[in-house]
Amino acid sequence: MRVPLRVRYKFSLHGLHLLVCLVLVAPGCENRITELDGGIDADDGLADDGDNQAADFDGGADLYDGGPDRPWADWDSDPRCSSLIGLEGEQLRNALVELVDNHTALSYEGARDEIFTDIDNIDGQVQCVYTGVWITTDIVPSNDIMNVEHTWCQSWGADTLPAKSDLNHLFPAITSVNSTRSNYPFGEVIEVSWSNGGSKRGLDGWGTVVFEPRDEHKGDCARALFYFSVRYNMEIEDRMEQVIRGWNWADLPDAKEETRCDRIEQLQDTRNPFVDCPELVDRISNY
Repeated sequence: MRVPLRVRYKFSLHGLHLLVCLVLVAPGCENRITELDGGIDADDGLADDGDNQAADFDGGADLYDGGPDRPWADWDSDPRCSSLIGLEGEQLRNALVELVDNHTALSYEGARDEIFTDIDNIDGQVQCVYTGVWITTDIVPSNDIMNVEHTWCQSWGADTLPAKSDLNHLFPAITSVNSTRSNYPFGEVIEVSWSNGGSKRGLDGWGTVVFEPRDEHKGDCARALFYFSVRYNMEIEDRMEQVIRGWNWADLPDAKEETRCDRIEQLQDTRNPFVDCPELVDRISNY
């Protein structure tokens, strides 16, 4: 179950220990357990061993301010979002397709060059999105050091142009870390088998191997995936979709992400509308 953070809500969870433990809440939402049953510890919201667990949560709009820079409601007044106000579901999806379709596609070599020499190069340095490690370069670096991460993996359908070179889902990453991410789905890691710089790989609550980016990149990752799904009419796996919906709110667009989006627009003539108006994510029920 997913409840938009902008509304007041109260709900109960009943079920197995593992599932009750997997309540994901964006930072800044001080969710409160109001009733306990089956051994749940009120201090951490986690259940003790047992067959059946239950918890009542109370939280919502009065606890969320949309981040320090821009409250969520401001995005409706962004002129770049004005044509989308009031649209939901398929109407919104179709309107978004009109905005992002038929962008000016770069070659893959051209996209790599732009990433390392312009859009992700800050004063001669480029940062790995998964670890925060910086390298110094003014050219495309050796593939042994850093390469390009396809947030929507090539094996998922981003292996041909224009998807392969679409800068809205490409980011620089340390090569070994990119290899560790491989083509695993994104998710919340419960049992860690690898970690570096805040990113993790391991098992989620369903026993699936997933990759979890560091907190600073979770929103960027989510909005890149929602963009790709709309732009190329590809489905996001249900469990991954529910997780990244939360990341969209937990890590709202900052000045760095907005500036990156501006630079991509200069090159591709379209931009990621979810960066301009992240609330749009919640107006489509299924990606």
